[in-house]
Amino acid sequence: YLRPWLYTTSLLISAACGGGGGGSSAAPVETPPTLLTGRFIDAPVSGLTFRSGATSGLTDETGAFTYEQGEPISLQLGALTLGSAAGAEVLTPLDLVTDGTLDDNTVLNIARLLLLTDTDADATNGISIPAEVRTLAEDWPAIDLNDDLDLALAPLLPELEMALGRVPEVPTAAAARAHLQDSLACLSSGVYQGTFSGDDEGTFLFWVQAQRYDPATFGDFEPRVGVTSAIAYSTAEDVVIGVAPSEGLAFDQAGAVVAGTTSSDAVFRGSLADFATLNGTWTNQVFDETGTFSGARLAGDLDAQYRLAGFFSLTSVFSPDTTGVVALDVFSDDQVDGALVTLRGEAQVALTGSLRDGSIEVTGGGLSLVLAFDADGSDPANDAELGPTAGFLGTVSGGALDGAGVIGTSCRL
Repeated sequence: YLRPWLYTTSLLISAACGGGGGGSSAAPVETPPTLLTGRFIDAPVSGLTFRSGATSGLTDETGAFTYEQGEPISLQLGALTLGSAAGAEVLTPLDLVTDGTLDDNTVLNIARLLLLTDTDADATNGISIPAEVRTLAEDWPAIDLNDDLDLALAPLLPELEMALGRVPEVPTAAAARAHLQDSLACLSSGVYQGTFSGDDEGTFLFWVQAQRYDPATFGDFEPRVGVTSAIAYSTAEDVVIGVAPSEGLAFDQAGAVVAGTTSSDAVFRGSLADFATLNGTWTNQVFDETGTFSGARLAGDLDAQYRLAGFFSLTSVFSPDTTGVVALDVFSDDQVDGALVTLRGEAQVALTGSLRDGSIEVTGGGLSLVLAFDADGSDPANDAELGPTAGFLGTVSGGALDGAGVIGTSCRL
């Protein structure tokens, strides 16, 4: 059995036949392609040309593009093709390179170029490529994105300075890597609810944190990026299983995650490639047990400004009915939506509310949550529990969860 585990249109053709010794066929009826929408995010990137089949346009301020179902999508800056990928709800620079990772030179050069051409050189408010830069890029000489980017861009910088109205500085590979890592960590962050089966079965709640400050686990006072942890409930054994945090997000094209190894050597390995679902397998070599698991994200609206995810428990002893997770989306108008669910997972509670003066208040299902929200990790009052990371602290009121403490982290999308 599982013990303490994880850190981890078709074409329609019609024909007609006539008499008199002859026949005729109607022309095939072609169904127009199904159009879907996705977003390109390294921070949301606006001003890139996208092409998918006969569909084309420019990405908007949210990074949104339109693609034809079943057709790849390519992204260009002027005449320079950054890459192509299968259409999806979310694409990142990793998807534009075969088996892309954070250590791939082409991936990093794409990120460096996007950061360089941003209007205000501040990716925290998105990357916006102005029309002047797009016009320049139509006449750029061929640039090999797998080569020396500094050398290729050096003769182009004077014109870029005129187009941007500022002195452009080519970001280092290290700076681009750190930026892209933070973007991917925030996209992946949140809580996922699901079930596992096989030689053991039950429910789980999986938590991915963009950053986590945890000296007791990591042995120092430096926040870690892409931290995974979880709690599980074995319905077969009626046992609640807790998991310590681990740096379990792989930052690769597959969105691989490992939640860590428990004292019984159970390990869950999976993928959240679409940033919305979690699937994989679990193994326990000690007890020669295996199985599969699957889950889905709670909340996680891509239009949110901040993404929050946390943990609550009524007592220090975890219970399937009084221990669980909460996920919240804070929008630019300070409205808040989300959900709360206990480990047993029988009923998910929808939450709505607002952010005002640094405090979030949400209600739903007879419950009320009041949370102190530190959007950038600068409030020293939270240092003991959150350190320098963004997050929230508070309590649940009402019902069987009355008095439960809540702690969580957040990131800005």
